[in-house]
Amino acid sequence: MSIKWKYFIVLLAFSLAPFLAGMLVLSDATKDMVSAAGAKVEGNLTAIVSEELLRSALTSAQAVRDQSSALEMALQAVAVETQRLLAEPAPPETARVYYSWDYADNKTAPPDLQADGKYQRPRDDGGYEAIPVSFRYPVFLLAPDADLSSSYVEGDIQRLARLTPLFRKIFERVKPFADRIHVTLYTGVTVIYPGSSGYPRRQDARRTAWYGKSLGAKPEPDWANTEPMVSTSTGNILFSLTMPLLDAKGRPVGVAAVDAPVTMFLQDNRLSLQWSDAMHSFLVRPEPKDGAMGLRLFAQKGYAQEVQAIIQGKKETLDWLDTPGDEASEAPFEAMIEDLAQGKSGTVFASYEGKPAIWAYTGLRDGYGFLVMAPRDVALAVPDHVRRVVQELATRQIYIMLVAVALIALAVGLVAFWSARAGSRFIFELSEAWRRLAQGDFSARVDLRMGDERDLLVKSFNETVPKLKEGVEMRKSLELAEEVQKSLLPSHIPRLKGFEVAGESRYCDQTGGDYFDVYKEDENGSSKLSIIVGDVTGHGVAAALLMASVRAMFRALATRSGPLGQRVCAVNKLLSRDVQESGNFVTLFYLEIQDGGGRIGWVRAGHDPAILYDPGAGEFSELSGRGLVLGAFEDAEFEESQGTLSNPGQILLIGTDGIWEAHNEAGEMFGKQRLRDIVQRLAHDRPEAIKGAILEAVRKFRGPLRQEDDITLVVIKKL
Repeated sequence: MSIKWKYFIVLLAFSLAPFLAGMLVLSDATKDMVSAAGAKVEGNLTAIVSEELLRSALTSAQAVRDQSSALEMALQAVAVETQRLLAEPAPPETARVYYSWDYADNKTAPPDLQADGKYQRPRDDGGYEAIPVSFRYPVFLLAPDADLSSSYVEGDIQRLARLTPLFRKIFERVKPFADRIHVTLYTGVTVIYPGSSGYPRRQDARRTAWYGKSLGAKPEPDWANTEPMVSTSTGNILFSLTMPLLDAKGRPVGVAAVDAPVTMFLQDNRLSLQWSDAMHSFLVRPEPKDGAMGLRLFAQKGYAQEVQAIIQGKKETLDWLDTPGDEASEAPFEAMIEDLAQGKSGTVFASYEGKPAIWAYTGLRDGYGFLVMAPRDVALAVPDHVRRVVQELATRQIYIMLVAVALIALAVGLVAFWSARAGSRFIFELSEAWRRLAQGDFSARVDLRMGDERDLLVKSFNETVPKLKEGVEMRKSLELAEEVQKSLLPSHIPRLKGFEVAGESRYCDQTGGDYFDVYKEDENGSSKLSIIVGDVTGHGVAAALLMASVRAMFRALATRSGPLGQRVCAVNKLLSRDVQESGNFVTLFYLEIQDGGGRIGWVRAGHDPAILYDPGAGEFSELSGRGLVLGAFEDAEFEESQGTLSNPGQILLIGTDGIWEAHNEAGEMFGKQRLRDIVQRLAHDRPEAIKGAILEAVRKFRGPLRQEDDITLVVIKKL
């Protein structure tokens, strides 16, 4: 090697040394920046994951509430029909009845008996097998003291056999989240639908804890008296929604019930699809334990053996959800218990079985709470992956920069110029695209091919813009839907001589399922005022569309002569055909006021009774009446009730359950007593003032909590 090349190499080494030293220093600083950026990305994504987990818990809890409401309406329909049949004379023995011993023999079993995957019984080897089920016939059970030769027992069997068509219709709508429907009478007769084998030959349901508790309860659907139990025929873990049955004198004669599988409350399938099978959901209730508050465990994935042990007497009580056991998790876990006791929602970080986890929680009802637990390594898999990718990309960029500097030092400055120009172009074009997007130009795109990781940024930008456009358009559509729905509500309430009316609807979302309508009809020189208040299941866009359909149907029948009951029947037939597949329904109160003597007629279709106050007598009463919800059964009948509003100063209130079921931070409900106190105090004011005072009282009672249900109130006053 010549001396010239030796000097050149030495000179090159001295020249490159400062560059290499500077790049090493830059490398360390860049790594620190990358680590800080990765931690910030992880923190932001962790917050997003926590919010999404809470949203999943709230969505699942709302699904439980909606399904519970559907089961409550189904149970009310069964109870009303059972009480009607029990009040009638015993029919002749015409219906074919299958007892538990008939199901045990293929020769005497119902002809449609076949295995159904939903109903399974545990095997000795730990597995499960499908059991035969009949959806055409129920199964009848007789207590040991029930004598088939007794006219009372035989009469009750024939009466309950007439419930079979109603059982079929109701079960078609609630089958996805119901296990069975059953009625037990004090005579020892029990009917269960759908029918299946596996029941003891002489089973006395009257000796169960749920029967005794429900028999003395209020005549309304109630979850509060139930504990998890194991089905004697299938071994499934169930919760029972019960309602006492009363005779004509108001005495309890039995209990009607709908059993729901614990999976309805856990929503495991929904959560697994959204997240992972590693998720856990729990049904709990805050209760005192060892001088403090703990979480009593009612249901979780794989809890069947625990409940079966209690039923078999091997355990005394349900388990408690264990505290994390580490000092850092104790405070968040106690805060979660306190929030659940107040019916609040939120997220905390606390260990589960010794592993870090994220908890999302929300209150349900009757003191119960719904928990969703995600192990940190599952919930934060995406944030961790993003952090690693960012660090890997940054490290790779550092090495590329080192090589680039060496090549630039060895080659020519042209490469540096070209690289700087290419990098600047990428930054400038991407910044320009973001600027256009910020100004509302959704046609902005980046058309660059850099051949490295920057192409991922280009691809992400180009894919994000259309989604942002869709979100903006969806928001505009919801705003338009909100304006349209508000336009459907009465902007001006017509006047009827001798009466004054005020009404208002407030939705918890942009659109809702509550509605009211007031219109006046003149016929043969006299006038009448029709007032309708309705409540569609759920809320939001779907409920708003159904509400608009119901309003249009009643408006179309406004000029049709005939009793109110016929009008409601006509709307029910049309509505049932539209919603029979969806399982949605509408509760309704339809009031008609005649001018002159103050005669009124009304139809109550599954809605809460109207509240009537007479300030002269200082007494409250209700406008009741019989009628199922609209849309449940096409052939349902609706009765018109009649009365008068003849005393000056009488006040009539028609509202939706969003008023009295509003909760405050302590978990208390507003209730109807507070409503009556306001009416009694403001009885001499105008309806508009009474309405405004009630709605403002509900808002103050709710405090900082979000409005969870639509609210509608109509106030009518006799002048």
